[in-house]
Amino acid sequence: MHGAYALPDLRGASILIVDDFVVDRGVAASMLDLAGASVLEVSYTAEARGAIAQLRPDAVVTEMALPDGTGADLVRWIRGYDREAQRLTAVIALTRWGLEYPCEAARAAGFDGYFVKPVTTDDLVVGLAALLRTPRKPR
Repeated sequence: MHGAYALPDLRGASILIVDDFVVDRGVAASMLDLAGASVLEVSYTAEARGAIAQLRPDAVVTEMALPDGTGADLVRWIRGYDREAQRLTAVIALTRWGLEYPCEAARAAGFDGYFVKPVTTDDLVVGLAALLRTPRKPR
């Protein structure tokens, strides 16, 4: 139980977290781990591309500001990869760029969800679980 209710069950879901700030990445990983997700952590977009191509995660949670690109660059790459691989990856921005990168811009870039740090475990897990349960169309 978390708070007054149980967190959604993410067992069986593989989730890639992309964030160069080790503390933020670890916090997000711990939140998703609490819900039973299988979590892989990387720091760079180049690492993320390799992990996505090799592991094909169900979801990607990425920071917007990364040392070798942006989360928007990464989501555009993921959407192109998904078209080629005939799959659909849920992608969420989890960022400190709250005012600098509004939610509407994130959706236009191809993100399925958008959270500003700090985020609660409830918000992240519930939001991701809803995305993974909801049928979506390729972008």
